Amino acid sequence: MASMNRSDCIDEVGMNQKTLDREHRDQARHSEITSAHDLEMLDPAMRASFSEPQIKAITTLLNAPKGRPAPKLVDLELQFNLLAHRFFVVLYVGRNRRTKPRDEALEAPARNGNIIAIILILIGFNLLISFSIILVAYLIKAAIGITLFPGPH
Repeated sequence: MASMNRSDCIDEVGMNQKTLDREHRDQARHSEITSAHDLEMLDPAMRASFSEPQIKAITTLLNAPKGRPAPKLVDLELQFNLLAHRFFVVLYVGRNRRTKPRDEALEAPARNGNIIAIILILIGFNLLISFSIILVAYLIKAAIGITLFPGPH
């Protein structure tokens, strides 16, 4: 392994910093183009009613960095066709990273309904997994040729 001296490290860091600056500049240019496009989509009469400080404030707001979605432990998104309709199922499991709690507490019927729904979903998953395990075990048994009950049946 070749050793790097201090000037090589500084040059490498400087090169990375230049690359980051270029990417930041490109991203800023893209956001400026996007915000200009968004402002052009306004009705011309409404756009003309804004003063320059208001337009600058709107542009700043449109260029502000947007939050990224938090990573999930489970991110399952399924789409399927059933008869003439298209349905989707989404399941996200992850840590609650929201900053604001719910303003109002759930009422008793909604809370009880949620508990019943969770129990039914867990029972359904349990039955599905159990059935799958039994089916795979039966197919393996049949493929190997094991008979549990001697004689014809």
